[in-house]
Amino acid sequence: MNAVDRADRRLARRLVLDELFDLSLYQTLRRLAPAHLQGILDRLIPIEEHHFHFWQDFFGLRVERLDLVRRLKLRLIVLVCRLFGAPAIHLVLEAIEVYGVRKYLRVWSTYGDGPRAAAVREILEDEFKHEDAVVTSTTELQLNPERVRNIFLGLNDGLIEILGAVSGFFAALGSAAAVLDFAQRFLAEEVLRPATIAEMLRSEGHPHGLAWQVRHEGWFGGSLCSPDTIGHTGFTGTALWIDLERGHAWTLLTNRVHPSRHVETGIQALRRSVSNAVSAAWPF
Repeated sequence: MNAVDRADRRLARRLVLDELFDLSLYQTLRRLAPAHLQGILDRLIPIEEHHFHFWQDFFGLRVERLDLVRRLKLRLIVLVCRLFGAPAIHLVLEAIEVYGVRKYLRVWSTYGDGPRAAAVREILEDEFKHEDAVVTSTTELQLNPERVRNIFLGLNDGLIEILGAVSGFFAALGSAAAVLDFAQRFLAEEVLRPATIAEMLRSEGHPHGLAWQVRHEGWFGGSLCSPDTIGHTGFTGTALWIDLERGHAWTLLTNRVHPSRHVETGIQALRRSVSNAVSAAWPF
């Protein structure tokens, strides 16, 4: 595919640059990682090389060097991984998995009905299944909930935003309908294994389980949801709640940083009010 229209060129360049970024990041982390993580990176690097060359050929676009923004982002992520070690590398791998969702859904919506749909489907299935299997096969065994909790709480929201570690999948999915579709698949155990979901609920007296908040006194999910409810907020004023006992989910997508992140918006009170209003409509 040597000719792409103006609208596609932006997507093409972004996609190829993102694959080059992931490949460069994996190669750099390989040099920093402890022995038990070098194996997973050794498996991910060839996958990423294949994807990078595939999208270059698909779009007829040759990119040899990252742009300035991605180079700075790469250095920042590597610095964080140097400081926090193996747990941070695990989180980076998970974040890259999540960040890819929106990008590849857009690719499929653009090219899924075209003459090269079969090739696109093959590479996307490889991206979602093969790469996810490699990451989760290791992280399920290696992630320690306490260490993950400390890293999530230790990095401020601004840094997480810069890194692209997509809080609660909001930036990856983009709309309320897409967020709730993810939540329904989560409830159907299509996203994570039951054992991983159980870790999210196991808080051991902390307000956080594995990466998500659990219900506790005064939390942003209100007082009317079931005890088996988890929630996640996003820096810009977003939130997702999943009530595992009732099998329901709800989301709130706002822009609390407008006109400035320093303006008090009352977002926490709004989150609690919305949650209580929604939960009241779902009796036990």
